[in-house]
Amino acid sequence: MLIGETPDTAHPWVWMNVAVPEGRSAAELQFDYEVCNATVVNYPSETVWSWGFDLDAFFDPKDTRFKEIFDRYLRHDNELFDLAYALNKRLMAKQPSMWIPSHNPYLASELLAGAFIADDLSATHEKDPLEA
Repeated sequence: MLIGETPDTAHPWVWMNVAVPEGRSAAELQFDYEVCNATVVNYPSETVWSWGFDLDAFFDPKDTRFKEIFDRYLRHDNELFDLAYALNKRLMAKQPSMWIPSHNPYLASELLAGAFIADDLSATHEKDPLEA
């Protein structure tokens, strides 16, 4: 979804739902910044912590605002991934799914870690000027 005052100033945003971390109130988990916001909402069958991200700012390696936000609201570097995984696992268990018996938490962790590393590497990789 594009969000902005005009089409020229609009930025692409994405939302993701994760499990609500234990031991923290909805008020502690709610914030609204220019590039990121989060709040606790009711999903169809779960209460979730819903995050919104400005993708332009998120993928800008020079922009440190996300690091500051994550450091303030997450207990460790992988907590957002852990909470996403926990919600996905709970939702899979609530609905009949042919994939539940083959669910592999180790494989899921490897795939999430691989995606995170790939994103990190692509943000820092400089292209060879001779490549077309």
